[in-house]
Amino acid sequence: MNTEAGLLEDRTCKMIRSILLTCKGGTTAEKLYSDYRDMVGEGIPYRKLGYDTLNNFLKSIPDYCRTTRNNKGEIIVTGVADDSTRHMQDFLLRSKSKKRIQSVKGPTRRPMQHSTHWNPPAQQVQRGGRVPYMQRPFGRGGGQGPPRGTGRAGGGNRGVGRGRGNRFNNNVQRAPLREPKEAFGRSSRGSGYNPGPKNFSGNKQVKSPPRGQQATRQNSRPQTNFKGDLEKYFVQHNLGDVPYKVAVVGSKGKEKYMATVTVEGTQFKTYPQTFNSRVEAEEAVAKEVVQKLGILTGGDAGSCAETTDPVIYSSRVAELLGSRHNGVWSTQVEKEYQAKYEERLPSLWYQEAEALNKIRVDCPVLGFGRYIVFPVVPPQLNKEQSPEVLSVGNQIQPPMLQYPVEELWDVYVTYLRSTTDVSVRLIGSDYSEKFDELSGSMDLHYYDKNAIPGVQLPEIGKLYAAYVSADWHRVKVVELRGIMCTCVFLDHGDQDTIPIEDLREIAPKFLELPAQAIYISLSGLEDYEYNDNILFRLNELLLGKSLVAKVDNRSELSDLHKPGVFPRMVLFDTSSEEVDVNINQKLIELLISEDYQSRLPQAGGEEIQVFLLHIAKNGDLFVRKDSESYATIEKLIRENVEKISTNGPSGLIGLNHLYLARCPEDQKLYRAEVLETEKVNGKYKVFLVDVGKACEVEALEIYDLSNVCETLADMPRLALKCSLEGVPPEGHTWSEEASAALRELVPENQAVKLKVLGGPPDCPKVELNQTDSNQGSINFDLSTEFDIFPAVLTGRSTDSPLSSPVKLGDGNAAPVGGESLSNMFNSLSGAKPLLSPVLPAEGEHFDVKVTCAVSPSSFIVQPYNETEKLQALMAEMDNFYSAEENLVEMKVDYLIEGEYFAGRHSDGYWYRVRITKCIDTINVAVRLVDYGDLSMLNISDMQPLWKNFRILPLQAINAKLANIKPVDCDWRPEDTVWFSNRVADQEFVSIIKKRTPSLGDDFECVLHLVLIDTSHPSIDKFIDQELIEDKRAVAVVPSDKGSD
Repeated sequence: MNTEAGLLEDRTCKMIRSILLTCKGGTTAEKLYSDYRDMVGEGIPYRKLGYDTLNNFLKSIPDYCRTTRNNKGEIIVTGVADDSTRHMQDFLLRSKSKKRIQSVKGPTRRPMQHSTHWNPPAQQVQRGGRVPYMQRPFGRGGGQGPPRGTGRAGGGNRGVGRGRGNRFNNNVQRAPLREPKEAFGRSSRGSGYNPGPKNFSGNKQVKSPPRGQQATRQNSRPQTNFKGDLEKYFVQHNLGDVPYKVAVVGSKGKEKYMATVTVEGTQFKTYPQTFNSRVEAEEAVAKEVVQKLGILTGGDAGSCAETTDPVIYSSRVAELLGSRHNGVWSTQVEKEYQAKYEERLPSLWYQEAEALNKIRVDCPVLGFGRYIVFPVVPPQLNKEQSPEVLSVGNQIQPPMLQYPVEELWDVYVTYLRSTTDVSVRLIGSDYSEKFDELSGSMDLHYYDKNAIPGVQLPEIGKLYAAYVSADWHRVKVVELRGIMCTCVFLDHGDQDTIPIEDLREIAPKFLELPAQAIYISLSGLEDYEYNDNILFRLNELLLGKSLVAKVDNRSELSDLHKPGVFPRMVLFDTSSEEVDVNINQKLIELLISEDYQSRLPQAGGEEIQVFLLHIAKNGDLFVRKDSESYATIEKLIRENVEKISTNGPSGLIGLNHLYLARCPEDQKLYRAEVLETEKVNGKYKVFLVDVGKACEVEALEIYDLSNVCETLADMPRLALKCSLEGVPPEGHTWSEEASAALRELVPENQAVKLKVLGGPPDCPKVELNQTDSNQGSINFDLSTEFDIFPAVLTGRSTDSPLSSPVKLGDGNAAPVGGESLSNMFNSLSGAKPLLSPVLPAEGEHFDVKVTCAVSPSSFIVQPYNETEKLQALMAEMDNFYSAEENLVEMKVDYLIEGEYFAGRHSDGYWYRVRITKCIDTINVAVRLVDYGDLSMLNISDMQPLWKNFRILPLQAINAKLANIKPVDCDWRPEDTVWFSNRVADQEFVSIIKKRTPSLGDDFECVLHLVLIDTSHPSIDKFIDQELIEDKRAVAVVPSDKGSD
């Protein structure tokens, strides 16, 4: 071996060892090759080193790795440590696995008795009941969960920004779209053109089939000679030798065989059945060919036709089974079927019939190839259960989860959103073992994913099987947008967006186990529900751990997991033999120390010293506690000035984000939040979160804080909002004179004593007292000076233009004038529906924005010139419905299919929606009428759509590309993915070719459009022509490209 090759082999072997030592239990050869390529930039160079296969190379380096085969026949490679890497291997062996689908071990022990006597501190009264995550979309920050499978982290930060592309961004600088060139010449696609991926990557990984369990050994010599019949057929038709391919699975000494053969372009295989010898496998696949093609009469083959319609043969099989509830062997069913109908059943017929809920299938011996088929028994309703609980549409729903009787439960934390919204699974023989069995059965049932028909049109609220990160999961579809769907994972508790092509119809047997994820709150931590640092702490202490839970409200819970009342838990980590860690108590201690500066005391609590920072025009006060925190913030800003100037101003400016802004009054930098994304006189209005006042700042004077100093970003906001109790006096309003009088009593740098008396948590009512005086309060001194508080004029309306017809106060939801809510809803239901947008005539140009795209034959557009009006409407709706006093209590009687409402989406914002279907008593399917999406909303996230929000016409318009059709009979998955990536969330100039009625949905019409991308200053790009050039589509009429 020359020196260069020797160095290459040495580097390669050391890299392989380092990769393998991080893989506990080893990894497959394919995964090793992939990981090596990701780290080095190229694959393992085994050919350069003189080896014809990767396996031979790995076998030649036993000092670095060892190869074996697992029970699936896969090559498993395990690292071999040397003296310098032994510590890594030892550490790995001691570490815990984080694989998603696994048997979860229970807690080490139950907590000691004295540990469970801890009672959480009293919390502030929460306004309104919490709606669990599975029932309401989540829009207040991110959630976290352990990965469901290799390479996929659950959740992520979903709460950053709007979460719906560029859908709702008032900061976008909009200009009119460039008109297409008058003379449409052949336009180049340009060097900057990127048509998107040719194929959707997804996760196409296919597992090796599970090893067949030991079955009764048969005579290795087959009784029939289908193999000989097939060989005669090949000779008669001059096809040469029969091309058998035999695969070996299983460990040494326990090998099993599967065979495939291709006959005149059609492949036949024995999968999933395995055999004890190569001869048996070849005979079995030959039998499959002979019987299916009817080419000869060997064995029991016949020439009768095959029933291909699954609906027909599923109904026939169900009729054959009748009331034989003990089950019938699948082979017997096949014989009876052929005798009665003179047709034969297709391969894997039982899978299709089970998916249609006509039969139930059991496999008593894996790999034996014979199944017991049972008739489907309709579920019997319990007296205490309603039909809505057991079924949605025609689909049977999983039963309710049975709670343990005792108050101490063993749980495994699967997902985190806040302290009041945590997902857990119960651990134990009645729970985790059944869930493990379900997961294994689903993997086996859906093993050959490509052979099982996909779901073409998913339904909102329906359950499916979903393939995510190499595992199958039970999911409920809650939203459809283009080629993607958003699902709730029944056994994990989180929500995620996946490609529709990864859904399959779920077999009824997989709905017999209750949904395993239950939603809980952490007792004593309700006040910290959306604390900025809570997710990090929860993730550190809870996520992916097995714990013991003390259920504080066990007596309030029913025996079944039902919507309404949810477990409230104190969690204990008992992994130590001697110490019980009360996680709730530990979190409270941590959060109190962090949160002390970021909130005022509770009503009636301690009296504290504060500085009065700012007095708003309406009399709201902003105070800061007397501490060294502000001095620390100023010091950190000074220390990072150079870094700020180096990074430059923030490129993206949006709401709910912390920045550094230079105040024009004193030219100092302060931490700030943007109040409005629309500029005023070319400037942004910001709120200085540590001094409590607003100002207008140039965009060039706003800097992204997260890129400057993480400590500054994490410190609590110091300006705390409150108002004076009893000031101004009743019947009077605040004034500039009142602000001046208060500032005279409390100078800017003088500390005063503050006591919280009541009021809402975000702006409590307080009393101020001088620190060196025992006389009357500052509130009293001000309230007696009536001349500085103007009287409220009688008859003057203080309602905003967006006020609801319904006024809520003191918990009484009575409309003005005593009109009942029912009458109010009846009035709204009779209101004029939302108008359709005014569209140009056929042949005219129409500027549009594509909001979502399913395929070139189905996508949604909005009128581009209405964008600013829609954003203004969205902002008004969001402000109005975010105010609790504007909300009304919704009842299921108010929800009528076809009517318009305001709905809060999973991104936390309010949209105009139309009810397309009432799913059950608490959930409805809706269409977002301005964006075209379908979504599932809870009744708690619905509100009346008042008349002032009905003025703007509907913005979502159904459209399809004109002039083309797919190359095949329908658009291929890779075509739809390409089209979605090319046009979604993009603006185009379009030409309306014609409009046709919209059938089968709730749109008025379908626009046939030519989409023209005019983003290039001089080149027009026609989307239909791009599809034709890529051989994804063919023209049905000449393209508009090249014609005026």
